[in-house]
Amino acid sequence: MLCQSCGQRQATVQVTRNVMGQKIDEFLCDRCAAIAGHTADPWWGSLFGSILPGPSLFGYPAYTGPPRKEPAGLVCPSCGETERQLKETGLLGCEQCYDTFAAVLEPVFRRVQGHTRHIEALGKSRESDELSELRQRLDAAIREEAYEEAAGIRDEIRKHERSKEGDD
Repeated sequence: MLCQSCGQRQATVQVTRNVMGQKIDEFLCDRCAAIAGHTADPWWGSLFGSILPGPSLFGYPAYTGPPRKEPAGLVCPSCGETERQLKETGLLGCEQCYDTFAAVLEPVFRRVQGHTRHIEALGKSRESDELSELRQRLDAAIREEAYEEAAGIRDEIRKHERSKEGDD
């Protein structure tokens, strides 16, 4: 069969496309297929085809069996999510996935968050409690129209926020 694109060379590549729900087969020569982006450069195959006696290196037949499967890697025992699925979607399936994929997740967490553990220092927790208390007092002072007291509380809040920014 001749190439459907150039009509000059023997067709060696079959390209199947889905156009508006319809299956279309196109038969192309190596050169036209390469130009269309469906195979490697045409000179590559012709170069080795002219030098080597068979379809693969040293003349042995090329592997024609079923495609080789990539190893599954880690699999969560609870939900069955695989390492490959995690890498493709970026989503964890369950709580157990955190432990199962810890080695995969650790570098991601470190890069994104700068650390790998949840950090809540006791001092910072107390600071946030003090800030929330000060904000409640500020709201109450504004409601009571005690503006001088509200201004003092506002200044205290700003002082706490500045010291908090300095700690980070």
